[in-house]
Amino acid sequence: TIPIAEGPIDLDRVRADFDVAYKRQYGHNSPENRVEMANIRLAAIGRLDRPENAPPAPEAAKPDREREVYFGGQLMSTTVRDRAALAEDTVFAGPAIIEEATTTTLLPPNWTVRCLTGGHLSLTRGEQS
Repeated sequence: TIPIAEGPIDLDRVRADFDVAYKRQYGHNSPENRVEMANIRLAAIGRLDRPENAPPAPEAAKPDREREVYFGGQLMSTTVRDRAALAEDTVFAGPAIIEEATTTTLLPPNWTVRCLTGGHLSLTRGEQS
């Protein structure tokens, strides 16, 4: 790794620093030969404005359905909902299963879900409805 000073990059200085580092590591160097840069790494620290939450991509929602699911050893009728069907500020209580293309969210009994701006889900443990 050859550190580079801030400001405009001086390739002659980078090459000289490389030759010194190479000699230190391997006991010899060949400043007359060509060098190939195989990797260039950059580390930067900065502050960026946080982007707005994008709404979820629209897709046709599947209708709700029911299935039997075990919770704490007890079989319960559980609603299976399509995430695409959940509008912002939708609130409902578990038990439920929320399905989407990339994940499945389990909402146990005694939990409530609220759909937030940007398509996020907020799950809260509370009294059973």
